[in-house]
Amino acid sequence: MATPTIDRDGLGRALAFSNIKGGVGKTFATAQCAGLLASVPDYRVLAVDLDIQGNLDEDFGLGDRSDGGQGLLQAVMTGTAPQPLMDVRPGLDVICGGEYLADLADVIDAQAKRQRDPNRAYNALATCLSPLAADYDWLLFDCPPGNETLLQMALGAARWVVIPTRTDDSSRKGLRKVARRFVEARAVRGPEAPLDLLGIFLSAVNSSAKTLRREARDAIIGDLGPAGEQLMLNTVIRYAESSASGARNRGLLVHELEQQVATAEPWWQAAREGRPVVSQPGAASAAGLASDFQSLVQELLARISAAESTDGAAHSQEVNDDVDAYVQAALRQDASA
Repeated sequence: MATPTIDRDGLGRALAFSNIKGGVGKTFATAQCAGLLASVPDYRVLAVDLDIQGNLDEDFGLGDRSDGGQGLLQAVMTGTAPQPLMDVRPGLDVICGGEYLADLADVIDAQAKRQRDPNRAYNALATCLSPLAADYDWLLFDCPPGNETLLQMALGAARWVVIPTRTDDSSRKGLRKVARRFVEARAVRGPEAPLDLLGIFLSAVNSSAKTLRREARDAIIGDLGPAGEQLMLNTVIRYAESSASGARNRGLLVHELEQQVATAEPWWQAAREGRPVVSQPGAASAAGLASDFQSLVQELLARISAAESTDGAAHSQEVNDDVDAYVQAALRQDASA
């Protein structure tokens, strides 16, 4: 069988947001980062939902415009490029996920058995997206927490991996599992198709819980060995359930909610005129949460820019090799226990 053609240059700014543990904010972060990147003049962004739950649709307010992943399923089955949902925001296109992705995973697994190619999943999405990758400045993948095949598809197509995690032990276990899948994917891809762990950030943390933040950071650094400290991002996404749910329920991104709140009628004007005062769910914390995601995007862009330089590429390779070595040692220790 012919080796599939993959445009690694076009996929050079593809980021996979992943954690094996659900509920850590990866879908929310994917949506917010995609929307913020698309708000930059002249950037075009493609968001790809690889989760069977299809929750990225809700963050973008797609409603019945989503095809539930059917388009991506058909594209992989026919060997053609998927047709994104265009301009869900200016500069932002989306390939939707949802229930059809369960069928997609089954198709990939069947192809792998039939073709006797255990690495089929790693090439499936990369091959599928290659015809359109060069049309975009950024590609962001929302990875599933549980489906191994869909996760392999994302790790086979991405250039960078970003891991959100909460402070609890269960989320950190999910992080360690992602690190292992990351190491496996790097081994499959080889040095000619590099995959790097760009960074790890804490999500949904109370802004006043400084001790908890410090302890969680220290624990994560311990999980990843000497490279852990360099992989931890400075940005911490605060816990702001009112703003997060308020934005999602309206089909808005957080920075859009912030703008809406900023231009809303003052409460006192309606009260003075004897009209009902319309409350703005999440108004109090929208600006802070939006600022957190702006900081996250700035930090990710700075890391990618640095890593794309000659010296930065060598340093990134060294850091990720350290992660490989540490995870492999942990696996050997687990096997001998």
